[in-house]
Amino acid sequence: MATDPAVAEVSDPGSNERSALLLEAVSRAAPYAAHELLRSEAEAVIALVLTRLNPAFADQILWEFSEEQRARVLDAAPAPAREQWLRNHAFPAGTVGRMMEPPVALFRAEQTVAQVVARLEQLVKRSFVTYGWITDGKGALQGVLVFRELLFASPDTPVGELMVKDPFSLRADTPIALAMKEALKRHFPVYPICDADRRLIGIVRGQTLFEQQAFEISAQIGTIVGVE
Repeated sequence: MATDPAVAEVSDPGSNERSALLLEAVSRAAPYAAHELLRSEAEAVIALVLTRLNPAFADQILWEFSEEQRARVLDAAPAPAREQWLRNHAFPAGTVGRMMEPPVALFRAEQTVAQVVARLEQLVKRSFVTYGWITDGKGALQGVLVFRELLFASPDTPVGELMVKDPFSLRADTPIALAMKEALKRHFPVYPICDADRRLIGIVRGQTLFEQQAFEISAQIGTIVGVE
């Protein structure tokens, strides 16, 4: 589920209240049924609901809309959400690329502990941040920063000295079933997702993987007994 209020809020309090009422119903519906619940709503409300859903489920719902209405929903969404939805949909269905959230806690190895802490103080006000991601000038993933390391380090220590180097990552084109196997081995709360050049293009939460796998299994069972 998306967790960044800066992405998931609009200025109209009425839209926020309406989206909260819809969210519970949509979360329990199949994509086509969720689309029916949302299609008569204002585009700002639809976008707001989608930002609060599992990214893979949001993708399925968004592409249930007609091309014209989908364009209006995308226009109504904040730029980070819109860009991530379009990026995700470029990957095949059934891959972790469809489930990505944007990595917000991005740092460089030469930044100091003091600089990173100052940035985190702002980020945690609007995002659920689990790890810091250390990338180079080309966006390639160099390391993962576990925040407890910041507690015991000198403020002028470069975070490159504290990061876990060359961390495990998933490819965006990895099938969900294979990603689940890797998650069961590691039990990390969040996994970085990289392209073929190891550029960090998103993250996926372990919870999101398990939710999607559970949804797909329940859908398979429904098909077996004749329920689409």
